[in-house]
Amino acid sequence: MNKPLVSIVIDNYNYADYLADAVASALSQTYYQCEVIVVDDGSTDHSLAVLKKFGNRIAVIRKQNGGQASAFNDGICAARGEYIAFLDADDRMFPNRISRLVEFYEDKGRSDTTFIRHQLQLIDRNGVPIPNAPPTPPMISELHEPISPVEALRKRLHVPASAMFCSRHALQQIFPIPEHLFRIAADAYLFTLLAINGSVLSLREPLGEYRLHGANHYVGKQRASQLPIEAALYETVRNRCGVEPILRPRLIRGFRSLQISDRRTSPLHLSFKDRLRHLSAYNGSRLIKLAAIIEELTATALSQVYATFRTRRT
Repeated sequence: MNKPLVSIVIDNYNYADYLADAVASALSQTYYQCEVIVVDDGSTDHSLAVLKKFGNRIAVIRKQNGGQASAFNDGICAARGEYIAFLDADDRMFPNRISRLVEFYEDKGRSDTTFIRHQLQLIDRNGVPIPNAPPTPPMISELHEPISPVEALRKRLHVPASAMFCSRHALQQIFPIPEHLFRIAADAYLFTLLAINGSVLSLREPLGEYRLHGANHYVGKQRASQLPIEAALYETVRNRCGVEPILRPRLIRGFRSLQISDRRTSPLHLSFKDRLRHLSAYNGSRLIKLAAIIEELTATALSQVYATFRTRRT
């Protein structure tokens, strides 16, 4: 029986110091039906010199800098596999990652399964495991059980790209990723929209390593600086799922609770891009509260959409 082809998509931007580790781990898989695609998002360091050393064992896509979503979009377009596994250029895969996930998907997956999330071991900048660090992301559901996107969002359990193994068919249903909204944290878009469209399987088993090095593009940022991602998720769910009538009154109340109610300056009356620029003028505590409000609204929207999808399937 022929094994399905798996495409490993690595997105890179100025991670030359870690890139060779990532690519080598992808090429070292015990599962032989793999292709490795590296999308370089306009790096200005020596990333291209690193990639050149791997020759024709990998496919390299060079592009102008456009952010993580644009890199994912190009990688997904180039992928030929039935399954797509993502890997950030500063992370590493265990040799059995793909074989374990293909086996798990074909054993436990259902017709509506969109992706598997698994755990990652935390390592430091030198690739050394961090002592006593629990694997990430934490698993909030029972082993092998589908989870709801609402549960995951409310508990802030967004899945890193390096812990996602997706059905190509499921990705095509939510493609392309909005590039203007997700220059970073495009995995938040993937996780949220894939979870709405079907069931998610959780594998409580580390199958790779997540590197903490102090220059991570998203992890480690202060809560307030993550506001654009919270707002982007809100905007995505609102636009795709038609829940504006439910959300708008609550958002207005949220802004008013922060004394952001002047019609001339309220973010409600600005374009999305200008709204974020306007909000950046507020101090940290206000932004943290606003991020929490937007996150709660997104969870509310997901609750509505998730219930509708489940009703249709029963």
